[in-house]
Amino acid sequence: MIREVQMQDLKQIQNLAKQLFKSHYIVRPDIYYDRHCVTAQYLQDIIDNPLQKCFVYVDNDKILGYILLSERDSVKNSAYKQHKIWFIENIIVDKEKRNQHIGQELYDYVENLAIKNKIFTIEVNVYAFNTSAVRFYESMGMNAKTIRYEKLINKKYCQMTNTITIRNSDKTI
Repeated sequence: MIREVQMQDLKQIQNLAKQLFKSHYIVRPDIYYDRHCVTAQYLQDIIDNPLQKCFVYVDNDKILGYILLSERDSVKNSAYKQHKIWFIENIIVDKEKRNQHIGQELYDYVENLAIKNKIFTIEVNVYAFNTSAVRFYESMGMNAKTIRYEKLINKKYCQMTNTITIRNSDKTI
């Protein structure tokens, strides 16, 4: 069953968020903390914000995944037509329950709501190192819209003790 998130879901959401951000921290400790960031206040703010939505996938009172999205307007520029966007902030499925189509069900649920709400596009940013997420979004019919590059300039401000190894690259910084 898929439903909107509730405050009593906090502990389970925190556990799922920990899985997501831990996996990102392992690859990019220069930009991620080794901790989850879902506090009670953060979750309450999501619930109270009409421009944010969070849906959970529940089976036998256990949350197996969630999708968090924000409604945005397109870029305000005379060259662009204005439209509404639902931007996926996070989607996570419990690591023990992956490859059971839970992510697909969450995505399909959001896509159907987007159609009903006359949303023009659903968008998401995915780190290049997260190849399983890239494959997932492509399997949902999404296409690359832009490619964003980065170059680490000021290494002394990175709070790390070891070198950063950028996966999918020969470079070690």
